[in-house]
Amino acid sequence: MTRLALDCVISRNTAQTYAAPTWNALELVKDATLNLSKAETDVTTRGSGGWAQTRGTIKEAELSFEMAADNTNADFTALRDAWLNGTQIDLAVLDGAANASGAQGLRALWEIIGFTRNENLREAVTYSITAKPGFNVTNPPVWMTVT
Repeated sequence: MTRLALDCVISRNTAQTYAAPTWNALELVKDATLNLSKAETDVTTRGSGGWAQTRGTIKEAELSFEMAADNTNADFTALRDAWLNGTQIDLAVLDGAANASGAQGLRALWEIIGFTRNENLREAVTYSITAKPGFNVTNPPVWMTVT
């Protein structure tokens, strides 16, 4: 089934616990990109027939999105505060709503790396937000499928 970008949702866990999340959709998000990649290592040998050979190693993720500025919005202020305080924020980046059976994507405790304010003269103020999975041995990033 083809998914439309407008149906994709970034949701924030507003519960006090990771194990029993309460998901809240980030309504102020415009465009979003979830970059998934792997670091790589060269595994070329003399027996490779003259071809360089590569093996993927550690998975990497980077989430970037535009969000309308609204200092009265709880999700906006949670992201801003996570950036200001250096705390992690539990987000699920899904191809559907967090309560839609079959929706899937990456859930992680994210570190907000960038929080850039955009002031384009003919547009509303927005923020370009960049996040990467933060350090957490207990709850590392997971590919989540809503059941």
